[in-house]
Amino acid sequence: MSRPPVGTLLDLLEPGWRRHLASGEPAGTLDVEPEMLDAVARALGELSRAEPPAVLSRRWPACVVVALAQITAHRDKNGKVWRAWHRASGSRATRRPSADWAEAFRGSLAALGVPAPAGDPLEAVLAHAAVTAPSLPEFLRLAGAGAPEQELAGLDPAVAALLRLPTGAGFVERCRALMTLLTENGEPGAGDLAGISLPRRIIDAARTAAAARPGPGGRPPLRLDPFGQGVLTRDVDRGADNAGPWTAILPDEITDPADPLLAFDADGELIWAVLPPEAVWLVHPEDRALRADTAPRILVESRLPLTWSGWRLVQLDLSGAAWLELAPAGDDSPRRRPVRGRSKPRLVTGAPVPGIHTTDGLPVYGRLPTVWLPADEVRWRVEVRRPGSSHALAAVQASGDRWDPQRLWDRVPRPVLGELVVTAAAMDTAHVTGLRRVVAVAESLDVSYAPALRLTGEEGLEPAEVVLSAAPGMTASPCAAKAPAEGDGGPRPWRRAARVPARGHWIPARRCGRRGCDRAGTGALEAGRISAAADAGHGERPWWCGTAHHRRCADRGDRPHRCFRTGRRPVAVRLRWPAHACARSHCKVPEGIFFRPGAASSWTRSPPALC
Repeated sequence: MSRPPVGTLLDLLEPGWRRHLASGEPAGTLDVEPEMLDAVARALGELSRAEPPAVLSRRWPACVVVALAQITAHRDKNGKVWRAWHRASGSRATRRPSADWAEAFRGSLAALGVPAPAGDPLEAVLAHAAVTAPSLPEFLRLAGAGAPEQELAGLDPAVAALLRLPTGAGFVERCRALMTLLTENGEPGAGDLAGISLPRRIIDAARTAAAARPGPGGRPPLRLDPFGQGVLTRDVDRGADNAGPWTAILPDEITDPADPLLAFDADGELIWAVLPPEAVWLVHPEDRALRADTAPRILVESRLPLTWSGWRLVQLDLSGAAWLELAPAGDDSPRRRPVRGRSKPRLVTGAPVPGIHTTDGLPVYGRLPTVWLPADEVRWRVEVRRPGSSHALAAVQASGDRWDPQRLWDRVPRPVLGELVVTAAAMDTAHVTGLRRVVAVAESLDVSYAPALRLTGEEGLEPAEVVLSAAPGMTASPCAAKAPAEGDGGPRPWRRAARVPARGHWIPARRCGRRGCDRAGTGALEAGRISAAADAGHGERPWWCGTAHHRRCADRGDRPHRCFRTGRRPVAVRLRWPAHACARSHCKVPEGIFFRPGAASSWTRSPPALC
């Protein structure tokens, strides 16, 4: 059996990887299985023997970028990028092929509309690798410790090249957030890791780095009993397996005068840094009010023990808040606690138009997307442009506190149609994660189906009519179409003809669960084309059962000259033998003689004994 062409794998992976790179993210942030990466590298290496890499970069630009960047991230050692690539792809390790692949990488970025760093093409490969394996543990340790970008850039040339990308600062901030989750909140959930959008190789390396990092501040372990003893602690000097019991604690023993806010989740576990967007228990002084960008909803208010006099215990719903802090006391600046998922820009698209998508598989939205910015004083620049175009359709600068989402579309020609690249970048600081998304919009496009729910009939799914309703200024061609019945390629009646090789004519091919049943009903089983078995076994209806030929020729006992076929179910058959007279006129054979199958599974046909 011949294997499929090697280009088939690249054709399948190209659309998805192209969308990821068009959003501006480095190719090293994709989560690619090692086996898949090896297969793509070998496919590109095999194709490069027949065509130069420049030709491959025009047909599969995303595959070229992702394969080169991922091989560099996983297998590069001391900047030996091309040696690792030639070994993985099976191509010739000479200077000329290395230069060809370097130019192919830059050409692929240009074809995708992704800006490439100026200078050596090797720098572009290292930038999209998103930190190579040898320097990744130390990079995560420094990022988790809050090291500035200048210190991170001096760690490795690949990190320095990454930070020169427009999205490099956002990648570093996501790594900082990951280290915070692993060191301060314990093992995060799957939803928390998915929100950070980092590949598995970085998450596994961060777990290793976090295990060797000491916990924050040396605080004792804390728990909350909201309807009993209040804030509790225990002695862990004897080891985690034999820890002491939970006992009450005084506020002076655990709280910081500059930041006396304590946060606990719904199960009473302490939350060190990032607050979850859900119900949270908060313990704070009564004379310092809570502040947030939007007033959170109070769920429950409880009482603390008498030793916590002057403190308040309340449970708030933080699903709609972006940050939370205490009112300042004197000259001390309060510590702002961010809410997970609300500290960076968000793009709200709504529900897509049902059944409509682009040729690349992107869903099409009938309303304009909305950009939501964090409610703070950081100034943002929000832009909308076409993919691969340097001209911005709209550009707005505003702070999160004074942001109006509708301002972005005030000067855009309407209706909006096509793919859009929406970006949001912080202007005042580079330590804030931005936004870059590619969406397909057909403003005010509506589609209706008649019937709305297609039922299953005799020919498969029922046919339906599709009508597209476009906004004024936009034309849909065709505006209406008919969706044919969907089955197995054509009509599918419940009775179907099948060619029987033994008999050479057409008969209904249908199985029934009961012998002798020749009608549709709950006992009939639709089975499509059924092979005509001349000798059907017990419990299976033969192909000729119920036909006119069967009714004419079946041995019902009235034709003693016909033999029963082998393999039939052994039953007793009553034969009416004609009366036979012997030489003696008074002797006659009785008319009720029974014959049964013999030991050899064939029917005995011995004539009745005469007198």
